[in-house]
Amino acid sequence: MRQTTVDTLRQARVVPVIDLADPDGARPLAEALLTAGARVAELTLRSPRSLEALRELAVAARELGEGPGGHPLLVAAGTVLTPDEFDAARDAGAELCISPGATDSLRRHAVATGADWVPGVSSASEVMAALESDLRDVKFFPAEASGGVNAVKSLLAPFRRERLSIMPTGGITAESAGSYLAVDGVVAVGGSWMVSPALLEAGRWSEVERLMREAMQV
Repeated sequence: MRQTTVDTLRQARVVPVIDLADPDGARPLAEALLTAGARVAELTLRSPRSLEALRELAVAARELGEGPGGHPLLVAAGTVLTPDEFDAARDAGAELCISPGATDSLRRHAVATGADWVPGVSSASEVMAALESDLRDVKFFPAEASGGVNAVKSLLAPFRRERLSIMPTGGITAESAGSYLAVDGVVAVGGSWMVSPALLEAGRWSEVERLMREAMQV
């Protein structure tokens, strides 16, 4: 992964994981996140119109430019499962692709393109497979169901010399985010508490902004 993207994740610290069913919400969502100081937004490919929403979010991020904090919003695609989805997400404007796991075909494809990709891992064997492809930035998923903070510490321990960086995601809350971020080797955490589907469907953008702003204080 390019160092600029790693730096952005480190600076972001908290990455909102978004399931946006209605592409019309992409622009007000981008505005709310930028105003709150968010640096990265991960839009998951889980809904029928996710790619359309991803495209609209990427366009909005480009048009809005830098937020009050003086930085733009990096748009990432989440739940990327196949090489075809990887290409579609990139075509839609994603600057980074994130997966819950990794298959051999997806790993080969992502590495061959040279595009930024964070594969998901939940075991030492999966970390070793990522390292074989020179992928040192991974997503620990599902974090809480896979053992939480203690599992992250245990997983990082054997790979200190490899300079492994982990982004735990899955079940993390406003209350638990800080304990993950306190672990050396955790670059950021992913969470959806500030961008829940209920908030997005209701268009409660001021609430999204408030929760994201609070999350940035973690």
